[in-house]
Parts: sequence; structure tokens; C-alpha cells
Amino acid sequence: MKAIEGYSEQANNATSASQGPQTAPRATTLLSIQGEHDCILKQSSALIAALVPGKNRSTSQENFTHEFAKLGRLLTAHVRNEERILLPIIAEYFDIEAVDAIRREHAEVLATLEKLSNQISRSQSVRGLVETATDFDSMVRAHFSREDNVIYWFAKVSLSKKGGFYNGQD
Repeated sequence: MKAIEGYSEQANNATSASQGPQTAPRATTLLSIQGEHDCILKQSSALIAALVPGKNRSTSQENFTHEFAKLGRLLTAHVRNEERILLPIIAEYFDIEAVDAIRREHAEVLATLEKLSNQISRSQSVRGLVETATDFDSMVRAHFSREDNVIYWFAKVSLSKKGGFYNGQD
């Protein structure tokens, strides 16, 4: 990916960027948005768990629908937050190709969620729902891993060098 090439050069350029008044709020908000990943992953696991009957639990369409709706709300809000807060930071320090790649991944994740929604409305078999929910879970975990290990890390380092919020623990 061209956006990742030249990473060292862009990181060095970020250290010389002038300090802006919005750096600390952007950094705090960035950490908050990154924290949403855990909530979404927990909800994705809850969705799968709602599909698979346990020892003392039966699969409940109502429970599954509730878990799915909650996941949809969390993910939609998260994507909106990333596109409003994270993508401008990425555009500033990487390039538009990195922003476009993230937007494509967001669209793919939301399309898979929509596919699951369609299967739910058509009363697909539990097996089909589990498969699609598991595919969604794997996709979103991979997406978040890439964001956490490259995009968020770079954004935090870049902002820290602008505004001094970074604590050096990541």
C-alpha cells in the first residue's frame, strides 16, 4: 500500500509539525474512539453466543435480534466517529490512499453486517447465521487489528509529537 510506504519519512515530518490548539482534544478523542473497538468486539461475541444454544439456554430470535441491533448501533456510530475524527488525522500525515483504504474497509464491514441483517429478516438457518456472524467477527477483528497496530499507533505518535499527550506506553 502506497500509504504505508514512506512511513518513516512521514513520521519524521510529523515531528516537525507545528503544535495546534486542538491536539490534546484530538488525542483524547482518538483514544476514546479506539476504545470502542473492544466494545464492538465484545458485542460481536455476544451476537455469536446468542446464536449458539448453551447448556441451559436456547437460541432466542428475540435475544439475537436485540444483540444484532446493539452491534449495528455501536458499529455505525464507531464508523461515523472514525471518519469524522481519525480520517482527517490520517489524511494530514499519510495520504488520501490510506483514507480511501479505510473507507473501503468500513464499507466492506458494513456490507457484511447488512448481509447478516438480510439473513435475519429471511429467517435463515442458525447455521447460516453463525457462519455469517463468524465471518463478520473475523473481518472486524482483522480490521481493528490493522487500525490499532498501524493507523492508531501512528496517529497517537504524530499527535504526541505535536502536543505532548503520548505517555510512551504503546
